[in-house]
Amino acid sequence: MITGGNTLKKLFLGTLPLAWVLLFPPPTMARLAVDIHISLPPAVQFSEPPQMIVLPETNVYVVPEAEVDIFFYEGWYWRSWQGGWYRSRNYNSGWNQYHNVPSFYAQIPSGWRNDYRDHRWKGHEWNSQRLSHQQVQQHWDSWEKDRYWEKQQTWGVQGLHLETRSNSDVTINISQPPAIHFSEPPQLIVLPETYVYVVPSVDEEIFFFDGWWWRPWQGGWYRSRNYDSGWGHYRSVPSFYAEIPSGWRNEYRDRRWRGHQWNAQQISYHQVQQNWNGWEKNRHWEQQQNWGVQDLQPRIRPQKPSRDTHSIQYDSSSSQLISPQQLQRYQMEDPQPGKMNKPKKVKHQQEHNKGNNGNGGGKKN
Repeated sequence: MITGGNTLKKLFLGTLPLAWVLLFPPPTMARLAVDIHISLPPAVQFSEPPQMIVLPETNVYVVPEAEVDIFFYEGWYWRSWQGGWYRSRNYNSGWNQYHNVPSFYAQIPSGWRNDYRDHRWKGHEWNSQRLSHQQVQQHWDSWEKDRYWEKQQTWGVQGLHLETRSNSDVTINISQPPAIHFSEPPQLIVLPETYVYVVPSVDEEIFFFDGWWWRPWQGGWYRSRNYDSGWGHYRSVPSFYAEIPSGWRNEYRDRRWRGHQWNAQQISYHQVQQNWNGWEKNRHWEQQQNWGVQDLQPRIRPQKPSRDTHSIQYDSSSSQLISPQQLQRYQMEDPQPGKMNKPKKVKHQQEHNKGNNGNGGGKKN
């Protein structure tokens, strides 16, 4: 019995460290559990880049031959899986979770596949046009800007008359922010721990993120493909704004970031235009001495922020422009960002208070 008791005692003492670790895991273990709990949708196999069609009355492209619904909209591939939404720059890999239902999805009829098979759309003959992956990649932006599909016999649907949409979609005159005059294309800097670019030489807040120029004005947000013109109303707070500290200008002037010396690099307009996408994909700024901030240990994030500029639920309420009450109203009324490239009619009381994907679409990046 003495031997057995000693053995039991040793066994008990030997299990204590394991029990302690299980009950109180070290920070590294806890962080690991956070990082791996999000699963990704399974890959869809393609023998070659897929052909697509554009759905009538939209600028949304679909892959009709795929067994799962895969959409292409505003430079992203989108798919739903297990009740969530995912998007990627590629049609067959690189899916990242998107924390909203994308706004374009409201335009998609659930029976679009039946309409495609029957060559009918709203009772009219529909001669859908096959588009190569390369065509869509090269032209989707200009096609949307130029209203290309409206001019192509209204998406190939014979006799289609576009319906008058509800007040929330009908175009009205929405005032635009005043122009900011530049004698030449501006120089930018990238804000540390982000892929958001700013123009420090002007007093106005102008951001570049995800291919768009963004600026706040009179409590709302506007964006454009150009830095000095073409501003369209964006009916949401862009998601990237949550990453921007309100005192970034002071940090820039003091050459400090979170208490560390910050040697901000001036970047030309043309460099940003040509390289922003590749820089983000390749984690360029992390590799360049952590955005030029000496001894910076970037904050640990459970998940890479969605670039969409398209998810209001992570937007900061600490901005001087948007109060916590306003942000809460944005989230309650419509958490999906709005299509903004073309100004839209909204009810008067919605103009500043209602949040809505906009290309992006962006203090969203």
